[in-house]
Amino acid sequence: MTSTRVALPPLRSAYGSAPERQRDPRSAMKRKPQNPTAGGATSNVHAGATANVHAQADDVRGFEMTLLHYRRTFVEKMFAIHGKVQRLLDEEHPLGRDARHYPDLFALAGTEAVRNMLASEEYEEIRLDYDRTSRKFFESIYRPPERLSFRDSPALFPDQVLRARLEPDYDDQCRLLFSDGNYPTFTEVLVRFAELRELL
Repeated sequence: MTSTRVALPPLRSAYGSAPERQRDPRSAMKRKPQNPTAGGATSNVHAGATANVHAQADDVRGFEMTLLHYRRTFVEKMFAIHGKVQRLLDEEHPLGRDARHYPDLFALAGTEAVRNMLASEEYEEIRLDYDRTSRKFFESIYRPPERLSFRDSPALFPDQVLRARLEPDYDDQCRLLFSDGNYPTFTEVLVRFAELRELL
């Protein structure tokens, strides 16, 4: 697997990287960070001393790391939001902060990499792998869509009654995540899902 610098879509997600159990070498990439001494260090009055410390310290040099590719992140977030909305329907458990998956899904669904993945065999491979892992470790709380298909998921294609329950949580979370107020409306999110429905 070759090293590459990845240009991620413009997300502002509150979520960290997936746990090690979810990493799949078929959906991973390696990334080499930029030199930590590059950029602003040279404009500081202590630039010479800072650069000297960096030159002597092994733990601040560039290194390779394996990352979860955002193609898989997109699929995992569909499973996550589907399960949370299903719990809302089954148990009246509020969606709350889990509505944060929606703006992430919106941004990821707009990338060419995700759309190509949905039209490929990789999509089924990721779904099956996620399903196996979840049934093995989280069977009691796992709520997958029927036949692992999201075409009729209430989370992605809610009726008007359910939408009225989801949208306030979506707006509340987006106001916290996007301080400039620049985020897609819930209508725009649902329209994007509709564009991909036959692939889901």
